[in-house]
Amino acid sequence: MNMKSFYLVALAAVALPATAQEVVDVDSVAVADCEIPTFDTEEMCKTIVRPDSVLIYNGEGKMQISVYGEDGNADYFYNYEHFTADDDVETVTQGDWDLTRLIPGHNNNRKAMFCVESGGFGFGLINDANHQPGLEVDMGSSFEVFMQKLVAVRYRPARSGFSISAGVGFGMKNYRMTGSVRFVKDDSHLVLKPYPEGADPKFSRVKVGYFCLPVTLCQDLGKGFRIEGGAVVNFNVCAKMKSRYMLDGEEHTYKDDNLHQRKTTVDIFGHLKYRSIGMYVKYSPMTVLDTNFGPDFKHFSCGLTLFY
Repeated sequence: MNMKSFYLVALAAVALPATAQEVVDVDSVAVADCEIPTFDTEEMCKTIVRPDSVLIYNGEGKMQISVYGEDGNADYFYNYEHFTADDDVETVTQGDWDLTRLIPGHNNNRKAMFCVESGGFGFGLINDANHQPGLEVDMGSSFEVFMQKLVAVRYRPARSGFSISAGVGFGMKNYRMTGSVRFVKDDSHLVLKPYPEGADPKFSRVKVGYFCLPVTLCQDLGKGFRIEGGAVVNFNVCAKMKSRYMLDGEEHTYKDDNLHQRKTTVDIFGHLKYRSIGMYVKYSPMTVLDTNFGPDFKHFSCGLTLFY
């Protein structure tokens, strides 16, 4: 590897003095996306994912970089040496908060790029947003689980840390009541009715399964933090109802899987993450069920995400 290849080694979150030897634990060294300086000779690009440690020596006219271990291979070793000249320029970027990323056009000298990603596991609690009388959706037992980015494409138009993501995923929402009323199917309508006299209620719930298309705007803040927000279009493919209670010592279960849910709904989504863990909030301004056949209720949710 020649001298120019050194510019392609990204050692993020490290600040070193002009002459120093230091071992640095880093989470990832990935430089395949870096902008390559223009030279007369062909450039090379080395990518090392999640090394165990990186040793940098710069002094006595020599620059040496040694990488120990990589993702899935603890025995990996990479070494690079270069004899420096007086006019060589060394640039070090510290892994600190970089709020200048939020300024449009600031340091915007990297070529646009696309990448494909997968992930976005989430779990959160659901609550009724419009508080319709009689509808006692319990946030302690109503929940949703989802994988919003089974497959997603991210477009980074600039070096500012801004990106746009669009993908496809799936999920399930469980609206559960534990109070004195239950969901009952009356002909083609889903209505709210009290339990039979003397009954001991267990739960009554509506469960909705869906595929989704999330479209979000993302901004990297530095130090592993990212914020994003956007819309999630849900295609609700199924909805089921179940109620369960005890009466005279016997368990009674009443269920129906032919509900009239709204086929398409849109959620407003906000997300703050640190590396692979995050927190989200979601608000659905559209009713869950077709109001011609069921109660009029909207919801919001909040929870945690993993590998988003």
